[in-house]
Amino acid sequence: MKESLLKAVIVEDMAEYIGTIELLVKEVAPSVTIVGKSSTLSEAEKIIKEELPDVVFLDIQFEREGKTCFDLLEKFKNDKRYNFQIIIITAHFERQYYAKAFEYKAIHFLEKPLNKIKLSEAIDRVKETVIDYKLNSLASLFQSELGAFKSDAKSQKISIEGVLFSEIVDVNEILWIEADARKSNVYLHNGRKIISTDNLGVLEKKLEKPGKFIRINRSEIINIEYVSRYSKKERMAVLNGPANKFFISKEVFPVFLSKLKN
Repeated sequence: MKESLLKAVIVEDMAEYIGTIELLVKEVAPSVTIVGKSSTLSEAEKIIKEELPDVVFLDIQFEREGKTCFDLLEKFKNDKRYNFQIIIITAHFERQYYAKAFEYKAIHFLEKPLNKIKLSEAIDRVKETVIDYKLNSLASLFQSELGAFKSDAKSQKISIEGVLFSEIVDVNEILWIEADARKSNVYLHNGRKIISTDNLGVLEKKLEKPGKFIRINRSEIINIEYVSRYSKKERMAVLNGPANKFFISKEVFPVFLSKLKN
């Protein structure tokens, strides 16, 4: 059976030591893929947000920035989109660092210079934790989707591909959608925003059947049922809820008026 792959990021204050960590990781755990490396916390934050790693190999002190790894971890502490495991690699074993690390669920401490056996053991423990998390997430997602599709047919639900999960959404709750490069922002009537990896064309196709949505220009789709007033002169519509004015293209405006009448 092929070993499960883990995505990893290395964040180490000494740039020259990053290569050493990478070589040792590849030696003891070939299934781990290094997707990012950084010697600064500011750059590491960007890499983690972009790559969504399973594990981060993390130094404690970053002298050039005058910070510690806990400044970085604090930014991800309450954000459920990020669930990476932490393996701390450090020469600092002061008691206060242990206590602080446990607040951020960093339970793997490795001393410099790295011991290959201890590194391998730490990675094995991380693999077990990550696999369990992914299995539990899949089970929860399956139950959520199953429950959604068993609900009242009148609630017309669609699946929206999110950054981490597919979200089951009642189309009646969708207020408007805007294009954002290759992604889309889906705005719900309750004020919530879903960042979707589906582009606007994909979402437009998913929303064809309900018949209550219209693409008013190249970058926006609105739910016609939330239109509270409109202006023929400005070719503009205003929606109920937390939304702004929407300007409709000249070609689409007759279709918009027709949908309103129907």
